[in-house]
Amino acid sequence: MFNLTSSLQYYLYRGDTDMRKSFDGLCGIVQNQLYRNPIPGEVFIFINRRRDKIKLLHWDAKIIRLPVRMKEPNGQL
Repeated sequence: MFNLTSSLQYYLYRGDTDMRKSFDGLCGIVQNQLYRNPIPGEVFIFINRRRDKIKLLHWDAKIIRLPVRMKEPNGQL
C-alpha cells in the first residue's frame, strides 16, 4: 500500500480504460498517449467506461504498484 499525498503528482487519463490491462498495457498508455515516463513521485489514474472502477499506477524506487478500486452498489468507492 502507498499513501496518496500532496507531494505526489497526479495524471488522469481521460479516455476509457480497459480494466483488463496490466502494468505493461497501462505503462504503454502513459508513454504513448500521455507522453510521460512512469517515474517515482507520479501517480497515473485510469477509469473504465462505466466509471465504476479505477486503477492507479504508481512506481517507486522498488516496484510498480497497481491498486484497483471498484464502486460499491451504493455508489461509493
